[in-house]
Amino acid sequence: QSETLSGEEIAFKSYAETIDGIYIGEFLGDVFNGKGQFDFRSDEIYVGEWSESQMMGNGKMIFPSVGTYDGEYSSSARNGEGTFEWNNGDSYKGEWSNDKINGEGVYTYSDGNSLKGEFKENTFLTGIYHITKDDFYCEITIENGIITNEIKLTEDRIDEYYDKLSNPYLKHK
Repeated sequence: QSETLSGEEIAFKSYAETIDGIYIGEFLGDVFNGKGQFDFRSDEIYVGEWSESQMMGNGKMIFPSVGTYDGEYSSSARNGEGTFEWNNGDSYKGEWSNDKINGEGVYTYSDGNSLKGEFKENTFLTGIYHITKDDFYCEITIENGIITNEIKLTEDRIDEYYDKLSNPYLKHK
């Protein structure tokens, strides 16, 4: 029964199978509402809050061959603050909009290097590229997607590394 004697709808836990997968959780009437888990036929799993059968509020989505997102949802898309951890060790913590990295955040590569600043449509736009290697630390300023000539090095043997930074996207080992 989903109604009280006064006619108010109440939430209840149940199970539903749809064309996209299986939902186990709270319902309000016949819609997913409250906390629940959805196992997609494509193997993704979402655990979190629902409103009117849409992922809404805080939740966690596991993409088995890619990684895990933990953060805010609205209209079944990553919107607001969240963290994505890729299976390769990379991670992003910051703002999301319409399932894309948008706004302020930090993208950290598995080797510890990072991009900190503003992202738009999954692209780093403006901020600092931090490079840390054994015995030096480097900050490269990026504005509007273009590397500027502003580079800050911290190290005992700066001259030895300066020439290697003419192309900051080269991997130095």
